[in-house]
Amino acid sequence: MKLTRPVQYVIASIVFINIFVLAYLWTLPSELPANKAKPVQCDFSQGACINAFNLDGQPVQVTLNLTPGQLPIAKPLEAEVNVNGYPFSTGEIDISGINMYMGFNRQPLEKISAGTLKGETMLAFCTENKMTWKATVILKQDKESLEVPFEFETIRN
Repeated sequence: MKLTRPVQYVIASIVFINIFVLAYLWTLPSELPANKAKPVQCDFSQGACINAFNLDGQPVQVTLNLTPGQLPIAKPLEAEVNVNGYPFSTGEIDISGINMYMGFNRQPLEKISAGTLKGETMLAFCTENKMTWKATVILKQDKESLEVPFEFETIRN
């Protein structure tokens, strides 16, 4: 049986659509963030910053402290995270520029106790005098994760 030209086009279209759908599905991460909190504005020179919210009707509080509070550029910063109301097994901190892409900057955090994580990170060097940043604490438990963002600014003197 010989296929007509329109039937050949339909078959070819179906094959190509399936290839594109499979390629798209292949690129999806195997681990999707299940939950994202809203960002809070922070001033780490005043101390730790708290992001408190409800998740599935339960209160969650994540506190982030970056020291030294003056947040020097391109120098090590100590990150300490305290978590109440959300079970987690591992954590990371991801620092990104909001007004300018600063590259990938995600660091693992070490679990010190049931609700405390610590680690070292750094703000990338930037040519802007005023830079807006987002530090996202990523808490993971099994295949679920929680992203808790903290926004802040640095001003270069």
